Amino acid sequence: MATHDYVIANGTGSAVRSDLNNALAAIVSNNSSSTEPSTKYAYQFWADTNTSILKIRNSANSAWINLFTLAGGIDVDAASNFNEDVTFTGASANVTWDKSADDFIFNDNAKAVFGTSSDGLEVFHDGSNSWIKDTGTGVLAIAGSTTQIKNSTGAEACAKFMSNGAVELYFDNSLKCSTTSGGFSVTGDCAISGELNLLGDSDASKFLDARVGTNAFHIRKVTGGDAGHENMAAFRGDAGCEFYFDNALKLQTISTGCYVTGGIRLGTNNAANEMDDYEEGTFTATARDATSGGNATTTNANCFYTKVGRLVTIQVRLEDINKTGMTSTNEFYITGLPFTSANENGNRSTASCYVVDINPSSSSDIKEHLNGILAPNTSYIKFAWSRTEGESASTLKVADIEDDASDIEFTMTYTAT
Repeated sequence: MATHDYVIANGTGSAVRSDLNNALAAIVSNNSSSTEPSTKYAYQFWADTNTSILKIRNSANSAWINLFTLAGGIDVDAASNFNEDVTFTGASANVTWDKSADDFIFNDNAKAVFGTSSDGLEVFHDGSNSWIKDTGTGVLAIAGSTTQIKNSTGAEACAKFMSNGAVELYFDNSLKCSTTSGGFSVTGDCAISGELNLLGDSDASKFLDARVGTNAFHIRKVTGGDAGHENMAAFRGDAGCEFYFDNALKLQTISTGCYVTGGIRLGTNNAANEMDDYEEGTFTATARDATSGGNATTTNANCFYTKVGRLVTIQVRLEDINKTGMTSTNEFYITGLPFTSANENGNRSTASCYVVDINPSSSSDIKEHLNGILAPNTSYIKFAWSRTEGESASTLKVADIEDDASDIEFTMTYTAT
């Protein structure tokens, strides 16, 4: 260890030699000492054994500048330039400044860690994947007026985040969904594997809005891609709603109410509780002298029917019956019922008739004794009357009708086929 003032004093030969040797010892040891040299020069080296740092005197000869540790490390007090590659060797992964590539390269599993005690933000590649990992306290905040996530080439947008604006998500550089001031907007299809819950205020109205015209807003069952969809419900703008069972249309709303295909079961889900038809309307009843063919006449008729399931109720009023061309000895019939009666044992239907000017030759008044009779599996009505109580019934003949004067009116209920 030696320092020297680097001034060779005059003296004898041996003294000068000793002084030179001391100066050379100071030079070769870089003025190594635990205390600074007493005489200092600009750009002078000092191996400070107290701090284990090699120092150099500044150009003004006013202070020391750290250069290296005496163990070989770098301890720099001023700006430094590295004009070639620099490698930082780790225990298992290196970091390299590659001058030719202008890259600061972190080998696989070498981490750039931001935060005290290595507990903050980590950026690294593990050999398979790249990671931005927050391991410290607080949140991972990414701030920017417009922040974008792009593909590996930087040419296509994956996501955009606008300050005081929308968040946009893309598929193959095509916008598919974005937040709006009112909620969320989706372009294209939206597949939901779980539940769709409309939440919010417990007592607030909820809406599912669709912009449709003549085309419908559909609810469908997915059974295997687009081609395998089955209809469950359809809603048409300014038109009806449709409801399906197993892809078959069962119920439609129409301008006058509702249309059902199939039956409606009331009370319990049994076939016996099913009403499969309802119909009402008018029909044309014809006066005849035979059940089919024969002679028919026109007459004033007011005829209505109501059908509920298989049960048919008819209301018939024939006024001023015209019997021109009929055979007077034939039985009198009304044909043209809207439905044929059921062919079931005992399924005979009758109706009491209100009559005007029907005068059988043996009776002057049978207004309370004329009945209409509908036999099974027929679509015509014949009539029978009794002269007095207890006598057997006799059929009504054409001769009993007073031409252009007789009226028959009745209501009958029967079971159709």
